[in-house]
Amino acid sequence: MTDLPCMDDDRQIFVPPSFIALFVPLGKVKPIASREEIETRYDYCEDLSQLLFDQMRDKMAEHGIPIDLAFSRITAVLTDSSLDLSEPESVWVLSRLTELSEPFSCL
Repeated sequence: MTDLPCMDDDRQIFVPPSFIALFVPLGKVKPIASREEIETRYDYCEDLSQLLFDQMRDKMAEHGIPIDLAFSRITAVLTDSSLDLSEPESVWVLSRLTELSEPFSCL
């Protein structure tokens, strides 16, 4: 018999292990936040990543901004407290932006 995660609600969102790890204290194996809280934070961070990627891509095309400059500007934006991001979430968003921008990294 295969162990499958219990899907007892209508949400069947896949949260990547890299994001779940943000909620697992060093030396522990279980997250300190509920599944619902982790999913909510993941939705927020993934949506923010997608939005920032779209804006970054558009600005790069419109103004000829190189990718390293675009990333440095986004890094500054991610420190804005109004975004309601923890430091680990900010790092994760930057990592996700790196994944999304891989096709542009040779530009």
